[in-house]
Amino acid sequence: MEKNNVERINNLTAAQEGILFQILSNKYHSKYSVQRLYKSKIPLDIEKCQKILDKLTDMYVALRTVIIYKDVKQPVAVTLKNIKNKVNLFKVNNSEELNETCERRYLKRFDIQTDSAVRMDIIKSDTDYYLCLTTNHLLVDGKSFENLILSFIKLYNDKMVNTNLNDNIFGAYSNFYSSVKKENQDYWNEKVSNIKSDYHLYDIFSEKSCKSEWLHQSTSFKGTQFDKLKQLSSSWNVTINNILEYLWGVTQARLSLSKNILFARATSGRSWELDSIDDEVGNFVNIVPVIFNIDYGMTIKESVVSFNSKSLNDNIHQFYPFSDIVKVAPTNNFSSLVVNNNYSEEDTSHFLEKNMKRRKMNFLYTLLLVVTKIVLKLR
Repeated sequence: MEKNNVERINNLTAAQEGILFQILSNKYHSKYSVQRLYKSKIPLDIEKCQKILDKLTDMYVALRTVIIYKDVKQPVAVTLKNIKNKVNLFKVNNSEELNETCERRYLKRFDIQTDSAVRMDIIKSDTDYYLCLTTNHLLVDGKSFENLILSFIKLYNDKMVNTNLNDNIFGAYSNFYSSVKKENQDYWNEKVSNIKSDYHLYDIFSEKSCKSEWLHQSTSFKGTQFDKLKQLSSSWNVTINNILEYLWGVTQARLSLSKNILFARATSGRSWELDSIDDEVGNFVNIVPVIFNIDYGMTIKESVVSFNSKSLNDNIHQFYPFSDIVKVAPTNNFSSLVVNNNYSEEDTSHFLEKNMKRRKMNFLYTLLLVVTKIVLKLR
């Protein structure tokens, strides 16, 4: 790395430190690459796409930020003035080759010390063009995809894009995080100091082979299921995320026969107190505890509304390292992490259609889906 190409250096966030630990301890964990595939309604010009990628890399500092962890006292995020990033073109003959190409690009390792945080590929079949975006989750979170693809669409259609972005967003985020740290520390110390939990999620599995399969699993709600969730959310004045987290708590309670459940959830970290944060590309995710207690004297609606209220209050205090929170807790039975992704796809219809791969659903989230159906019927 050339010194004259360094724009600034920032410390890693707590979440980034955790992700980096996982990547380095597992040599490379593909779960920290994130990919989306978009089908284009028009032919994509690779030269134009390269100019757009260059523009996006200049606009969003996260795309020209690397993580330096070798030969330093502690890992740092280094934003470069310039970084090389090439759009690649792949040709396929059928859907199987399309999936194989995407999978190969998904599994291709990011060199986090030198590579841009986004990989842009154009995939051409006999009849269609696809835009494949793969990102390094150390520097780019899920919400960033929406900002990236909308900016890409506007640039491809020669429209103006929002350039009123923070040229040191990671520094601004770090300063904000530090400014509210003491207040949030006091909040969580008081909240978790007396928690009780008499089981660990792994306790319900007897075979070690089973345990290894639960590391990363996902499912999606769409169509009628999602419409019913939205109706319930509106009717009860609660968020969809909190409905799903409530159901995950109920699922664990049913599995364990326990009324006191602990797990963790990911938060966006995009506070309204930070200018332009919703338009930024970067990783601002944080992790906070969820303390779930079942009160059998309440109706389902009352229980969900109460849980929603507590979660919204917790969200105000989300800017504090999860690792520090669990240090003061009398138990460390936070055995699962819930990540809810809810991104708008409507604005991508200008000339791109979303093409998401269906993931295999596992037993735990199948149970979550079953409980969801039960609650929706009880509405």
